Amino acid sequence: MKKLLLLIFLVPALFAACNMEVGDFKYFDYTLRGYWKTTSSPYHELEITLNAIKIMPYAGRDIPGFPGYTRNVTLKGYSEEGNYTYPAQAGSLFILDRGIWQPAVPYRIWEGGNNEKMLTIIGSGSQETTFKKQ
Repeated sequence: MKKLLLLIFLVPALFAACNMEVGDFKYFDYTLRGYWKTTSSPYHELEITLNAIKIMPYAGRDIPGFPGYTRNVTLKGYSEEGNYTYPAQAGSLFILDRGIWQPAVPYRIWEGGNNEKMLTIIGSGSQETTFKKQ
């Protein structure tokens, strides 16, 4: 009888504890994950992990594609792939900043000289910022 009562109380608690929306889990593509630094001055940096991004602009400046984003703080986010046009892979970054999902940030990832991974963030208008994977 004790085992039955224990089971009756534990099973619902187990289901409540495991309610994690596993099917809705989104993340940054593995090709985006890592530490990135701009290829020219001013040197901006990005750090991308499984489901977070840290935007580190040089001297507090805005990075084209990330205007007004919270700086030097880890922000939640994910990516969605767009068209793959050889030799570049394109897509969009989605970032949660100040509790609001920001508009999609288009990107293109490609291979530069010496097999270096390059990431181009496409800002408004024709502004682009290119990063090299470190």
